[in-house]
Amino acid sequence: MKNKIILTYIIGAFIIYGCHSGIHKYNEINSYANIFPDYIDVVIPPNISPLNFYINDTAQKYHIEIYSKNGRKIIIHQKDPSIKIPIHKWRKLLDNNKGNLLYVDIFIKKDKWYKFKTIKDSIVEEKIESYLVYRLINQVNILWREMGIYQRDIENFDETPIYRNKTNAYGCVNCHHFNNAQADYMTLHFRKENPGTIIKAGDYIEKFDTKTPYTMSAFSYPAWHPSGKYIAYVVNKVTQIFTSDINFHEVVFDQASDLVVYDIKKNTVTTSPKVSSKNRENIPAFSHDGKWLYYISGPPYTDDSTKVFVKFDLVRISFDPETKTWGEPDTLLTSRETGKSISFPRVSPDDRYIMVTMSSYSYFPIFDKSSDLYIFDLKTRKYYPLECNSVYTESYHTWSQTGRWFVFSSRRIDDCYNRPFFSYFDKNGKSHKPFVLPQKDPLFYKKIMKNYNLPELVSNRVKLNENFMRDFVKTTPKKVEFDTTVDIDALSGATFIYK
Repeated sequence: MKNKIILTYIIGAFIIYGCHSGIHKYNEINSYANIFPDYIDVVIPPNISPLNFYINDTAQKYHIEIYSKNGRKIIIHQKDPSIKIPIHKWRKLLDNNKGNLLYVDIFIKKDKWYKFKTIKDSIVEEKIESYLVYRLINQVNILWREMGIYQRDIENFDETPIYRNKTNAYGCVNCHHFNNAQADYMTLHFRKENPGTIIKAGDYIEKFDTKTPYTMSAFSYPAWHPSGKYIAYVVNKVTQIFTSDINFHEVVFDQASDLVVYDIKKNTVTTSPKVSSKNRENIPAFSHDGKWLYYISGPPYTDDSTKVFVKFDLVRISFDPETKTWGEPDTLLTSRETGKSISFPRVSPDDRYIMVTMSSYSYFPIFDKSSDLYIFDLKTRKYYPLECNSVYTESYHTWSQTGRWFVFSSRRIDDCYNRPFFSYFDKNGKSHKPFVLPQKDPLFYKKIMKNYNLPELVSNRVKLNENFMRDFVKTTPKKVEFDTTVDIDALSGATFIYK
């Protein structure tokens, strides 16, 4: 009797599946379904997690068919408008269709069945890194104290904390950065409570006190040298002010800033008059061949106008990692040419393109609604805005190691919170329509009230776990030493007033 009941159930299931394997009678609607997030006409990597979505249309039933050139359709038939795609079927479909189009048919039943225009996305050959590391933080001017560094498996929906500041009296944690997307080469700052800088290089890990008698501050804004032997940092006097302009409500600026380079093996920090001048040098980034250090430079702080309304130029300088000697600064692009302030230079893996943000003023674009992403082409010496920009804030960005993908922060969903978006960068230097990091719950971004700061692509999982970090951050830091053979200190030029 029991086996008979089970058999009847199985037969019934097949009948139901057969009935729902296709909607044959329907009226066509000459528009796309209103779905959230927007995954219409996007380019996706073959290893991305399912693009789950919500259909903003009240109906009795929803029928979804997802298919491509090869393999079986994914069919979803339900009463719920929240569409969650089976991950194993999704992976198989994408694996079998690299370079092909991905089709999504959406049917809804009201008085009868209706079919929207078929969504056509593109699956490219190039994968994206498997992990994304970011800081989750509330709006900085309210409830900002609770924050953490998290890593998310891009191929599924697993998110795990690397460090949450509630284990350290809610001290600030920021500026996580990796060398060429390698999880074993990481640096991270802690402020206020048990302050210090953590550097992990392979199996080596140490916490440092990076303030010296010759520098105006501890380290900030890191940039790894590709050799893994050096990290460029900024020493600066940073502050912020709030404005009444809703589109530019907060300004972060430095009264002074210089660049330094830290030698991990020797535990020494060095600089040069050429990157520690009266100007405000900031936001370094090494080229992938290790021969150039890119950064931004603004005029000295002299009064309130230059303090807040400063605009930065894009500059580079040659650097010899063997001798730690410097060339001459080369200004690539000025704010006079662009009319905007340039910030966050990031070099493409082939060393041809520099991706930057451009905003109204200063170097911290996340609060400026006018902030957009631009490309400076080192081959042509020309710059242009990327196609992925919106009318909302676009800010911090990092390249994939293939050079075909990049991730950036954008407020385009609600003009309030920064979310991580991915965009395909083709061989012609063009970016394609971006898509937000997929979530298991399609309405996730309608519910979470936190910013995703500094999204960094990482090839493998960060092995530092939360329990280890909770204890390690409380250890006594090791002092760094300033290289006194250098005929300069970082209290130079504009910054001598802090002596």
